[in-house]
Amino acid sequence: MYMKFKILCFLLISFIPSFSQVFLQADSSGDAYSLISSKGFGYEVPDCKHHVTHIFEKWDKDLKKYVFVFNIHRAKDDDRCINTDRQRNEIKTWTDSPDSMKGFYGETVFFRWKFFLDDGFRAGRNFCHIHQIKAGNGPDDGPPLLTITPRGSALQVCFIPPSDEGKEFILDEKPLAKFKGEWIEAIEKITYAADTGKYSLQLRRVSDDKLLLNCTNNNISTWRAGSTFNRPKFGIYRSLKNSSSLRDETVLFTDFSLHKLPAAQLPAAPSNLSVSTIEEKAIVLKWKDNSFNEDQFRIDRSEDGSTWSYLATVNAGISTYQDTLSGKGTYYYRVRAENQVGNSVSIYNDSSKPDLKH
Repeated sequence: MYMKFKILCFLLISFIPSFSQVFLQADSSGDAYSLISSKGFGYEVPDCKHHVTHIFEKWDKDLKKYVFVFNIHRAKDDDRCINTDRQRNEIKTWTDSPDSMKGFYGETVFFRWKFFLDDGFRAGRNFCHIHQIKAGNGPDDGPPLLTITPRGSALQVCFIPPSDEGKEFILDEKPLAKFKGEWIEAIEKITYAADTGKYSLQLRRVSDDKLLLNCTNNNISTWRAGSTFNRPKFGIYRSLKNSSSLRDETVLFTDFSLHKLPAAQLPAAPSNLSVSTIEEKAIVLKWKDNSFNEDQFRIDRSEDGSTWSYLATVNAGISTYQDTLSGKGTYYYRVRAENQVGNSVSIYNDSSKPDLKH
């Protein structure tokens, strides 16, 4: 069998530097709660009334790795045995988290993570947050400041002003259908300030890295008076009003990455990408890891050198991957280093080719 391999080392440029401080991904331990706690997160799950495990791990065939499964049950779950008009199944940074995971006044923080809503996901007409930014304490710590909210037929990015400054409004929204049945990667940047805060959010489809939502606001109130820190939350938090439109729901999450300035730094690009055939349909990619601060490496594959698809990720510090091919043909590969706010520079190992741009 003859196969021609075009080997690329292709990495994307980000305009925002970063350094990985906390990176949480699922593994095969089978104890999601302990894994979440070990990284400094807390969790709020409805186990107290409905005695099942509401966050667990499973293998995902699309990402080719373990992921977290967040389950919520319409008729059996509530909000921590406190509220029965809503349901909550979330992880969060909290009072006991280290300061490196909290956002303080004047700081710029970065969050990056992946989520999956299945094709049958029902958003309902009321709130159904899959991500929140909240004040960690203080007299106005009830409503979140910012949310990602599937509602009706839309996916909304919502801002909730301080309680004395008005009602929720939508920063951006897109058709929810674009985000269902696909792994989505979120990259979020926030500067915490009372009147001059800044916020940006990008949502990309993992399979082909296509940008689906790009939201920016550079004059927004991202701080609540009387609070000492802000925090992110990830999971499912939804209203039970009009619950007949809801169903038992499952949302998948993985690759939670958190950090903040001033220690931010972009990962260096890997180099020396090479390939070797070990059997008829199996090859091994190898590269040199030149970075100290990546969360992981992403590997993509193409059959024409221009249309790329997600292949896999490998953990920080790993510099090899084995690919199994489905048949004869020409295959191209690229690898990039990733952390919270961006990806490393893209280069070919063939210097005669021009640099590709996304």
